[in-house]
Amino acid sequence: MYDQDVDSWDRDGSHWVDNSSLASDGDRFLALGQYGCAYQTFSSGVLTPGSTYRICVDAAAADEENKGGLASLVYEYSWYNTSSGDETTVTALADLYAGDFTIDGVQSSAGSQISPSDLLSSVDWKTYCVDLLMPTNSPGAGYDLKLYISNGGTSPTPTADLLIDNVQLNAIPEPSASALLGLSALVLLRRKRP
Repeated sequence: MYDQDVDSWDRDGSHWVDNSSLASDGDRFLALGQYGCAYQTFSSGVLTPGSTYRICVDAAAADEENKGGLASLVYEYSWYNTSSGDETTVTALADLYAGDFTIDGVQSSAGSQISPSDLLSSVDWKTYCVDLLMPTNSPGAGYDLKLYISNGGTSPTPTADLLIDNVQLNAIPEPSASALLGLSALVLLRRKRP
C-alpha cells in the first residue's frame, strides 16, 4: 500500500505494508527503504520546549534479497514553517548506531544495527525507546517542530528495510515538589545520624 497514509504522518522513501498477521500493532506497518523516513509536524504548544519526552517504536528489519543487509534507526528534529516551507534542522537527537536507544528495556551498544528477517515469513519486532529533550530555540514565529524517524543517519549505509509500528510519544513527568521535599527530609535525617 503506497498511497494510503495515516492521519498526521507523512513519508518519503517508504510504503505501508498491509498485513495484520505481521504487524506488531493493528493491521499494517511502515517499511522505510534506504534513507527512507516518516515524519510528523507538531504545532506550537503540543510539545513543551525544554521538556523531556520518551519516544518508543516497535522496529524490525527485512531484506528478502540480501540477508547480509542491516537497518538502522534515527530520530531527528527540524523547525518547519508551514506557510513558507522553510526548514531548519535541529540535530540528530538519537541514533541506534551510537547506542542511544534501549532495546526491549536493555541499553543498546554503540555500533548496533538491526539484522533483517524474511518479510514474507516473520518479523522480529523489538521495542526501541529513547528519552528526548525538546529543543528550546525556534528560528522565529510560525515554526512548528517536525519529528523524523529514518533508516540511516550517522550509521553505516543501511541496505535492509527498516520496519516500524506502534510509535508512542509520552511526556516524562518532572518529580513532584512533595516527592522532592520528602527526599530532602531523608537527606537531613541521614546527616543527623552519627
